[in-house]
Amino acid sequence: MTSKKQKVTLEESSKKIKLMDDTFIEKLESERNEVARSVTDFNFNKSRVRMLSKQLYIPENCDGIVYWMSREQRVQDNWVLLFAQRLALKHEMPLHIVFCLMPEFLDATFRHYDFLLKDSP
Repeated sequence: MTSKKQKVTLEESSKKIKLMDDTFIEKLESERNEVARSVTDFNFNKSRVRMLSKQLYIPENCDGIVYWMSREQRVQDNWVLLFAQRLALKHEMPLHIVFCLMPEFLDATFRHYDFLLKDSP
């Protein structure tokens, strides 16, 4: 028994990928909304965060909240980023995300840097 190979055009393939992306994004959004409608409503575990500042209160002349992105180079399921966003929203100030890109980091290859610097899909 021989199987016939189905030819798929680039356009058809792109449509399938787009449909899968849309479905995935809708599912992700739905699951996120089941947990909490907003980051301000989310029941956050503060033990997941290490505060770098000794300040207990945010001074009135503060220009924003800084999140120093280091190990967790992602947005999804990034607990510290969620906490920083929540803090910024609570105090109605901007959130600044800092990532220091070093020329030599743990023997990273060009491919690794390319992945870090490209926009996500």
